[in-house]
Amino acid sequence: MSASPEDLLPAQRAAITHEPGPVVIRGVAGTGKTTVLRLRFRWLVDQGCRPERIAVVTPSAARGDALRAWLQDDLRQGYEELFVLEPVGLAALLVNASGPGADALDAMLDASERFAMVLERVDELSLQSHDFGGSARALLAGFIRRIDRLKAHRIDAERFAGWAARLSEGKAVGTPAEAALEREFAEVFRAHERMLSEAGMGDAGDLMRDAVRLLEERPSLAERFDHVLVDDAHELDPAPAALVRAAGGRGLAVAVDPVQADF
Repeated sequence: MSASPEDLLPAQRAAITHEPGPVVIRGVAGTGKTTVLRLRFRWLVDQGCRPERIAVVTPSAARGDALRAWLQDDLRQGYEELFVLEPVGLAALLVNASGPGADALDAMLDASERFAMVLERVDELSLQSHDFGGSARALLAGFIRRIDRLKAHRIDAERFAGWAARLSEGKAVGTPAEAALEREFAEVFRAHERMLSEAGMGDAGDLMRDAVRLLEERPSLAERFDHVLVDDAHELDPAPAALVRAAGGRGLAVAVDPVQADF
């Protein structure tokens, strides 16, 4: 796939060479946002920025693999490492850079591992209000998915429990039956977090939270990269969006679809 500035609109060419400060590349699907990011990467390298000082963030591994191949084809010089990462990979890299210790990814359990953990200890959960439908597996899998979505939106177990308590106190919309379900899920969420803590492990949401907190406490960590380029930023949930903002600073460039964007 060839990429040439001559094929782009004036606003797109301006985004490629934009400096200083953050830049947002807007366009619906198929309008060349990824090409602009790719050409910006090449332009930054041509201006003297080392490739390993640029992080490229994509919402999915498959998209990252394709973009990595394009960038490798574009590079006219050697480099130590090419950082094309999903948000969790960026979070792990920054946490690892904060000091000695085990690799952050090694201390992270994925959804299937956490499902197995909770299933093994299901007797510790109070599930009187939820309908098992003959099997706890589907219910617990749904709990794990919901916990992951809540963490992706920067909602932890205690914040959720507070919201659930307000339901039961009549301070938020919801029937008594709905309030009971949410209070019960809040306790499952807390139990999930307790089990992770007892195992000395975390999940992707914890890693994202820790990375954002570290960047807030130690802004110098953001100096790991001079530029952070984010493709399809409209697909990022609030937690990874907060991460790339904090990591990118004035070197942030994001490609977004204005129809879908909440970035």
